[in-house]
Amino acid sequence: MADSDAARLDDAHRLASAGQTDEAIDLLDAVLRRSPDEPRALWMRADINIRRGRFEAARSDLIAALSVDPERPGLLHALGGVCHALGEHEAAERHLRQAIEHAPRDARLWYSLGLVYHGAGRYRAALEAYDRALVIHPGFASARLGQGKVWQLLGRLEAARTAFEEVIGDDPGNLEAVSGLAEQEAITGRPAAALARIEAAARAAPLPDALGILRARLLRLAGDAEAAAASLREILPRISEAPRRASALFDLGHALDDMGQYEAAFLAFKEANSLKPGSFDPDMHRQRMRDIARSWDRDACRQLRGAGDSSERPVFIVGVPRSGTSLLEQILSAHPAIHACGELGAIGTLARSLEDERGVVPPGAVSREWLREAADRYLKQASPPADAVRFTDKMPANLHHLGLIQAIFPHAHVIHCVRHPLDTGLSCYFQDFSALGLAWAQRLDHIAAYQQSCAELMTHWRSALDLPICTVEYERLVDDNEEEARRILDFLGLGWDPACLAHHRSDRPVLTASHDQAIRPIHGSSVGRYRAYENYLGPLKGSVQKVET
Repeated sequence: MADSDAARLDDAHRLASAGQTDEAIDLLDAVLRRSPDEPRALWMRADINIRRGRFEAARSDLIAALSVDPERPGLLHALGGVCHALGEHEAAERHLRQAIEHAPRDARLWYSLGLVYHGAGRYRAALEAYDRALVIHPGFASARLGQGKVWQLLGRLEAARTAFEEVIGDDPGNLEAVSGLAEQEAITGRPAAALARIEAAARAAPLPDALGILRARLLRLAGDAEAAAASLREILPRISEAPRRASALFDLGHALDDMGQYEAAFLAFKEANSLKPGSFDPDMHRQRMRDIARSWDRDACRQLRGAGDSSERPVFIVGVPRSGTSLLEQILSAHPAIHACGELGAIGTLARSLEDERGVVPPGAVSREWLREAADRYLKQASPPADAVRFTDKMPANLHHLGLIQAIFPHAHVIHCVRHPLDTGLSCYFQDFSALGLAWAQRLDHIAAYQQSCAELMTHWRSALDLPICTVEYERLVDDNEEEARRILDFLGLGWDPACLAHHRSDRPVLTASHDQAIRPIHGSSVGRYRAYENYLGPLKGSVQKVET
């Protein structure tokens, strides 16, 4: 590399550090026109694009840099981070594992691997990765915070609180730990206490934008949507980073929706979704669902029936996200004979270990020994108390794996949640599902295609499976809570308990996007919500069909 290019790279680094990214990109482009494979220039340009939220461009540069220097841990680390941001968890894990092979004592790599597992819902693997980071670097606050966040998602609130308080003990001004404690107050139904914690932090120092966004969210939850919207409008002009801007816009959309400003709310949600990373191919998804149905026909399902575990305890609550799965689980969790496990993710992990290039588990690859081991692994992760007659797993995407579920637990129960597809689709569009990699939720036409594919697969399962399946319509559950709860409990072989009518008084935390509905008394404000936005829903209306019950 010529001395002049080396000087340009030094200048580009200085400019990028000073926030002058356009000027830095110009210098890097000039270097790369002469030396297209210059790894330092490619890496620097990728880093700038990562900060701008341009992850596809960053990935291209990092792959090019790795073709020149394939064993550099830093490049593999950066590529793993980009894949994680794009929701490509398996690719992110692969790149980070390669980096760890070259630098096993780098705590940052283990921490990043923990983030990937965390985002993929593999919470125990995330905890193990964070543990490895802390063994190498005991004072690594980010890894301890990661542990706290995972414990919080698992409902282990005391463990989470301990982690956050330990970080604050070492660093009283650590606002991420303050944020964790505030979110814990919010998910346990105390938004005012959470807000007070944030306000106390604000008196000590100016809030960073991330905490300002949380403050606005808490203001809305406390009933002051106008103050929340005003705060977010003040913050947004200074946020250029795409993921954080999207987060603020989602919160602004919810505040405006609460205020009845539907056009402004929809525009906020539309911009937020346009900033989210990831891509979705509806044709590929439709083909995968059809391949699953063809592979797991009635003969294939029956050949494996009886090979797994005979337990009748598992109850799988499935459906498209935002179809009422969280509300139903919260109602059932109030029954003394039912233990709620939330969204376990274990079935998806088991399926991925056998999936072929189509994303399908071939029934012929499933041995009786594997089924017994899979049942043991699943039950170990669920860990229901001994006195629980039933336990629930409300991972919506288990709908894709009902054939495998029947093979593992031939005496399980399945509850299929359905809701008016326009209400379901709109609610998905209004949620920030970036961390979950649900890229189909970013466009209304993609949501329509996803819902249609899932409906077709569910129709197949009803004809192919022997598992008992109970359909629960969200609107009926809201309209006549007791009658529906009695019907569902009868399906599960359990007697009535009036505690199910007071699910909102439970101290069980609800840790999904449906938190607000699930911790309040049953209300119908979300039924027919789509009507306020009907003028904008043309691309979604293709998903409107009567789901077979």
